[in-house]
Amino acid sequence: MKQVFTITRISSVIILAFSMLTSVQKTFAEGSKELHTKSGQNGPYLQIWDGPNLDTRKFMTYSPDTLYRLNVKICNLGEKVFFGFRQDDNDCFFRIKGPNNQTIAISGAGVDQDPAASVFTYRVPTAGNGFISTWAQATAGPKPFAATGYNALSFIPKVAGDYYIEFNPRSATVVNKLNRRFLYFDMTVVDTLNANAIRTGRLWSRAWDINCNSGTNTFDTKIFVYSKDSVVTRIDFNGMQPYGFVISCNSTGCTNTGVPAADRRSRVGNITYPEYKLFLNDPDNGCYPSKPSFGALTGQISISGCDPRNRCINIPVDRAGKVEILLDFDLPAGYNGRGSRDTIISANVKVGNNCIPWNSKDAKGKLIAANATFPVEVNYFNGLTHLPLFDVENHRNGYSVSLVRPSSITPPLLFWDDTEVNAGQALDTKVQTLGVLTGHRWTNRGDNGCGGGPQNCPETINTWWYGNVIRQTTTFKDTSINVDANRLTPETGSPFNDTTVCTNTTGIQLRGIVSGFTNTGIWTNKSTPSNNNFQGGNTNFDAIYVPTTGEKVAGNKVVLRLSSTGNGVCGAISDTMQIFFIQGPVVDAGPSSVIRCKNNPNVQLSGSKNSVATTIQWFGGTGTFVPSRTVLNPIYQPSAAEITAGTNIILTLRSTAQGSCTPAEDFITIQFTDPATLNTGGVATICRNNPVAVSLNTTATVVGGSVVWSGGTLSGFANTNSLTNSYTPTAAEVAAGNPINLTVSYATPTCSTVTATKTITFTNPATVSAGSSILICQNNANAQLGASSSTGKGKWSFFTTGSGTFLPNDSTLNAVYRPSASESASATRIKLRFTTTSNTVGCNAESDTMSIAFKGAPSVSAGGSKNICANNPLVTISGASSSTGSATWVGGSGVFSPNRNVINPTYTPTASEIGSGIILLYLNSTNNDICNTVQDKTCCNSRSRGKGTSALSGRKI
Repeated sequence: MKQVFTITRISSVIILAFSMLTSVQKTFAEGSKELHTKSGQNGPYLQIWDGPNLDTRKFMTYSPDTLYRLNVKICNLGEKVFFGFRQDDNDCFFRIKGPNNQTIAISGAGVDQDPAASVFTYRVPTAGNGFISTWAQATAGPKPFAATGYNALSFIPKVAGDYYIEFNPRSATVVNKLNRRFLYFDMTVVDTLNANAIRTGRLWSRAWDINCNSGTNTFDTKIFVYSKDSVVTRIDFNGMQPYGFVISCNSTGCTNTGVPAADRRSRVGNITYPEYKLFLNDPDNGCYPSKPSFGALTGQISISGCDPRNRCINIPVDRAGKVEILLDFDLPAGYNGRGSRDTIISANVKVGNNCIPWNSKDAKGKLIAANATFPVEVNYFNGLTHLPLFDVENHRNGYSVSLVRPSSITPPLLFWDDTEVNAGQALDTKVQTLGVLTGHRWTNRGDNGCGGGPQNCPETINTWWYGNVIRQTTTFKDTSINVDANRLTPETGSPFNDTTVCTNTTGIQLRGIVSGFTNTGIWTNKSTPSNNNFQGGNTNFDAIYVPTTGEKVAGNKVVLRLSSTGNGVCGAISDTMQIFFIQGPVVDAGPSSVIRCKNNPNVQLSGSKNSVATTIQWFGGTGTFVPSRTVLNPIYQPSAAEITAGTNIILTLRSTAQGSCTPAEDFITIQFTDPATLNTGGVATICRNNPVAVSLNTTATVVGGSVVWSGGTLSGFANTNSLTNSYTPTAAEVAAGNPINLTVSYATPTCSTVTATKTITFTNPATVSAGSSILICQNNANAQLGASSSTGKGKWSFFTTGSGTFLPNDSTLNAVYRPSASESASATRIKLRFTTTSNTVGCNAESDTMSIAFKGAPSVSAGGSKNICANNPLVTISGASSSTGSATWVGGSGVFSPNRNVINPTYTPTASEIGSGIILLYLNSTNNDICNTVQDKTCCNSRSRGKGTSALSGRKI
């Protein structure tokens, strides 16, 4: 069907009087007063969460989406908001938020703040303040401004801006997506600083969710639309029968893809989006002003640009708005719809000249022919408004739209395109291209159970209108310059001009052309501007391009540009071609060089190739390729002569089958190094009684190798992975005294591991003996010492404090120790130490101890002196021995009975002894062991008969 969208001006004779808009009507309410227009009517009502399309039914809920809020505008401080509602489920909570999204407090007796909720969240009242009982109260407004109105809740805004109210069923905090309908609501703004003037046109939303309680109930409300360019139009829904639906308006239709003809078609499914602000009254002009007049085209439209792929459609305007540009390629005149070449371009314009880009292509993507001529029509809109409504069952009367501001004698016309809608019945034509004042009627749409299944219903029915339209037409005549970098193909640019060549290609034949205003041009290399290697010259359209070695890389491309010259007033026009390089045969011998050690000369080759090179072979070297020269990754075993010589070996990997391409080859160089030699410093000797850490510092002729020490005990190493190291023998190793063999393994990247040994041997310390302990007698105190030392030398010292004397000195191994008088007297044990001197270097001195103990000296008592009578000379002697228990008597020439070895014998003196008058007897200790003998004496005085003799007391000798 041919669709011609034409806007027809209505004669100025037709003048619609909007006295209700120009006269001031005293009103105290804003809400149900405008929405619910008839007393006793069952709806329409505001609602939340109308399923099953919950994701798009978020109106007035706890949703962060700004598009679905119910807002009240505060333009000036001093304004106060009075409000109330009726919700008969009695389970809803509400909160009011300000421009900063913070909840605010409200005033009004009888309102309960929910204790479980966040601050300033309230229950919807069921009586008292904030409760609207009847339709009459809702339409009268809040007391005291309306005597018959309701007792309102209120809040005083602290800042200017948009405040919004949110509702939630059953919880003050947890979102419950349950449908709730509000029978009545009112939000009235009062200017308390201006005689309590009522300010209407403040209540708005971008998406009003309405429920009429039945698909047979009518919706007679009038909605005011404030477009992006500040044009206000009023929609009279004129008895539409929608049941539950969402009202929203925008600038494109069901979608916003940039294709106007498609975006504005009615669709099956819920396909809408909110954009414009929608009011129940004319938006307050102080808050939402409009321009005093519509915009105008300030000059002639034109199409400029010499490059057909980069043109401007120039549109000068004096006010922001929207344009639709019809490029009318096909007959008959006007837009011929889908399937034609006719193209519609939609764009927003701003004040001044607007360049709307055009690529010189028609709706089928084809470039226009050279020197083509066709009409261009530009429609410049102010107040373009689309009304896409989802799920509306019946609209038997059609819409009526009025222009509110700027004022005009020409009312807006209605347009629609329902070609994609099959369900229900269109009471008007499916497509309206000329525009009507009232219309777009249908029945039996929006039914979820319509015939034909879900592919036919429910639908989104879109209607659009323009606040004002200015049309201008012109004729376009092509005077462009055409450049084609490859005339062998019918199109320009990539991929049509592009070509692919092999990397062994030496030159590429070009086939360019320049036509139209000029027929001269020049080639340049866009990829590498410094390379202009064009054989035959770069102004020759058929030049041969010779790529550089750097450009001839697999996967690389070169971009050549052909630009027009002699362009006159036009700029140069260019076209490009891309030359893609695919590899011929490619082989890779691996790294360019490898270094091998003479003790590890074999090389694992790592050749590779692409699929072009089907077979390969290795060349060079006198060694052996294992398994053969014709595999990519053989092991190369150098010959003995190559290893001995140590000179570089060059091996070549070459392709031997590569189709039509020349062979490819790559090289690898094998270099030889000598293995490292290690020097650990030989054998280290330490003394067993001084097991110090042994330095293992090792030098290597090749640096950078990895080190591992082994042998001994792991804990003995300072660092098992360093040439700079030390080893401390363990106690067990010292005790064993066996040589410790430590091995350092040194691995360099290319050499086999080399090792060296460090041996630690032990020397024995000196042996020493201080001799056996000695027992001496207190009366025979000198102690003969007898130390021994493997060094032959040593020195005596006191293990504990002593005061005796070493004779001849303390460095004599068999010195005599003479205790001091105090040592002998106290008989305290003396402990001596003998320490070796002249020890082996590295060994600590050894020492040994011995002790000298004292034995007490014996003691004897010969008893007291006796007096004997000459006529009775027998005397009993009372001797005693306190230590040995034995003694013997000496002296006297008389008779000891029973013998001299009895300590308490009787003694009979001889006649001569008696005659002398004094008899001396001595008692000597016997069994003295190490002690000297001790003696005591007694004397006897003989007395003649009748005469007395004085006695001598006994004494020790």
